[in-house]
Amino acid sequence: MVQQKIDYLVKKLPFKNNVKALADSETDGFVKIIIGKKYGEILGAHILCSTATDMISEIVNIMETEGMIVELANACHPHPTLSEVVMDVAQDLVLEWYKVNKK
Repeated sequence: MVQQKIDYLVKKLPFKNNVKALADSETDGFVKIIIGKKYGEILGAHILCSTATDMISEIVNIMETEGMIVELANACHPHPTLSEVVMDVAQDLVLEWYKVNKK
């Protein structure tokens, strides 16, 4: 097995502040996304909630097409839905990624 040193950024947000999660009393869980520090490509994600299997495909599709975090952050996420947490994480990562790569 070959090990690679990859610089990355990671952001994790809980569902406890999401309006839909509060309304459904489903505030346990989180969304975490990992991106490459240089290009902003999505390296991986974790979603822990009752609808995680419905939500992960959006992230996987962007990964499969070698998309960047900016594309996920700009995608439409209806309100109120749990998928808004995916958008919040993505938008936070975009801001962090821009700060790191600002030269």
